[in-house]
Amino acid sequence: MKRIFGYRKAVFRYLGPAERARVVPIYDRWNYLDTRELARNKTGLVAAERQFLKDIAELFTPYYQCLAQCVNRLRRLVFPMHSPWEREDRELYSKMRQALEDAQEELTRQGV
Repeated sequence: MKRIFGYRKAVFRYLGPAERARVVPIYDRWNYLDTRELARNKTGLVAAERQFLKDIAELFTPYYQCLAQCVNRLRRLVFPMHSPWEREDRELYSKMRQALEDAQEELTRQGV
């Protein structure tokens, strides 16, 4: 099974079947950060929607462009109002699962 939502590696590195992977240096550094610093870096990257959309348009490989909307929907669930949620959302997992199921259906309808 491919890691399609692995923001750290798969989306930015994997170009598709039989293609050579590419490394994006700013994200490659994440492999060497401690957990707390990694969380701060990722939060800064994904919290602001406008910058996030710009980044994924530029950095998602063509193979994964079809997933950009789904990834942004997940980002909105995890970072409502452009910041991490303050209180535990006991429905977050269910909401994320539903977003993934909806995306799968949508991609199937599109023939992707």
